[in-house]
Amino acid sequence: MYKKKPLVTVVIPTYNPKEILKRALKSVEKQTYKNIEVIVVDDNYPETKDESFFSEFKLNIKYICLSANKGACYARNKGIEESKGEFIAFLDDDDVFKETKIEKQVNHMLLNPSCPLVICFTLDLRVGKGRLVRPPEIITHKSLLKGFKLSTTSSYLARKSALNQIKKDEGYYFDTNLATNHEYDLALRLSENNDIYCLQEALMIRNKSEGQLSENWTKKIKGQLLLFKKYYKEYSKLGFKGLIFQYIRFIGLLTLFTAGFILGNRIYKFMYLIIGITKK
Repeated sequence: MYKKKPLVTVVIPTYNPKEILKRALKSVEKQTYKNIEVIVVDDNYPETKDESFFSEFKLNIKYICLSANKGACYARNKGIEESKGEFIAFLDDDDVFKETKIEKQVNHMLLNPSCPLVICFTLDLRVGKGRLVRPPEIITHKSLLKGFKLSTTSSYLARKSALNQIKKDEGYYFDTNLATNHEYDLALRLSENNDIYCLQEALMIRNKSEGQLSENWTKKIKGQLLLFKKYYKEYSKLGFKGLIFQYIRFIGLLTLFTAGFILGNRIYKFMYLIIGITKK
């Protein structure tokens, strides 16, 4: 669509076997948009990747192996720091892009130079036969504070200048002090001055096994409390409704955590859809 083809950096934090990472890299390789660099940040997974593994991909790949396991957000931050792209896309190693994802998101960014972040629908295969996560076309800072849920980080394509601005203002990209909800926190900060846009089609697929929905609920509850504490003043500005929504969300997590012990994993399918908590 456009003659201008700015460089896009795809940051892939990985803590999985090679075969899972391979699937993610193949989806980047198949992109219709070709001016891409890939930064794979290995979060100290026991099985290291070597040059022979990456040589099979027709991609410009930079591999960084961390000296210790520091979490996906630290790995993403490292990837952003090492990036050369005008735009930054994130891809968790167990997710995949559809072929036109980057091209369509870059085209939107070129049309809308003030847009800090563009996301897309997500086909989430973690629950039953899958569900479509469908945020609205325009996402404001206020709507996020009211509790609107977003797609996963793998749906994001951010303007690097916007990421650099929030780091300049606050000292970090992704907040590694939060236990969960990192993607929501980043979107809140990016949307302070300009709205986020969502392409109204599923351009990425989230792959998770059903059993993983029940993992780390203590971490999820802690994450929700930390998020509430961080944005308490902003939630308060919304009045009683803003505070009560976050309270209900927290109670929903506690209910889900307890129900899992009593009723088993099937309850997660239902509750997951209601409260929309994402793992990453």
